[in-house]
Amino acid sequence: MPTTQAPPPVQTTTKAAPPPPPPVRTTTKAAPPPAGQPTHSGYITPGAFCKVAEEGWIGYSASGKAYVCRDVDHNGHPHWVLP
Repeated sequence: MPTTQAPPPVQTTTKAAPPPPPPVRTTTKAAPPPAGQPTHSGYITPGAFCKVAEEGWIGYSASGKAYVCRDVDHNGHPHWVLP
């Protein structure tokens, strides 16, 4: 009597899910100045004096806030103030 063999078991493989994408890091920084707007290099100290030649320039504090060199008192001594 001939023996019949059962077919070999079907092997199923499942692929592991791909790892999730790395988290997106966002920071809140002041918007860049308009094109052609001069900017101060380095950090500024809010409220501090700035040069008369820098009037209208934009500077950034260490916290990332934008400030403008402006003579708000009209006394010839501009300061870094909020826009």
